Amino acid sequence: LDEFGNQLVVNEDEGIDDVVTLNFFARQDTRDDRIFPTEGSIIGFGIDQGFVLEEDDAIFTRFSGNYTRLLPIDFFGFDPGPRTLIFNVQSGLILGDVPPYEGFNIGGRSSVRGFSGGGVSTATAFIQGTVEYRFPILSLTLFEQDIPIRGALFVDYATDFGTADEVIGEPAEVRDKPGSGLGFGLGLHAQTSFGLGRLEFAVTDDDSSELTITVGDRF
Repeated sequence: LDEFGNQLVVNEDEGIDDVVTLNFFARQDTRDDRIFPTEGSIIGFGIDQGFVLEEDDAIFTRFSGNYTRLLPIDFFGFDPGPRTLIFNVQSGLILGDVPPYEGFNIGGRSSVRGFSGGGVSTATAFIQGTVEYRFPILSLTLFEQDIPIRGALFVDYATDFGTADEVIGEPAEVRDKPGSGLGFGLGLHAQTSFGLGRLEFAVTDDDSSELTITVGDRF
């Protein structure tokens, strides 16, 4: 049980779940660059089949999809270089008995920015959309290496379609998570030899905010 006395696992008698998951994932990536992409697309689809051992009726199936499109666009910037408009849509659905550790955690730096991880919901279904504009700001030289710096303006939105109460223990309902959320903000991105560095600040429609520093692209 969690701090509120709610169920965390399927096997209440032992308090531990032994889970086996079979995974399938397909992805097509046509971006022009893996670190600093400016055009192309990514499409991915996955199916996970989960089994909770020693619980004959505890089976879940997870479907997930992700599509990203990057479009070159002639808009504002502060330095020579590509300007890119990015659209991203993600969705998912889980059928069966869904323990809280297998639910979709909505909110956070890879979801709706401005919320903490899972701050929007933990649910069995969701859809999430992002629009982001990236533009050049300047180029630095550090240790004889050119480091392009670009800015980002973004808007994220997600909803759980009211499915938070379908997760065992209802962790999102107990914690009064909103179930849907809007986040918007700005960021600085740096192309380095070890990957894309991202500094991003976002605020949400419930007046929360978050500053994140991470390495690697979101999409």
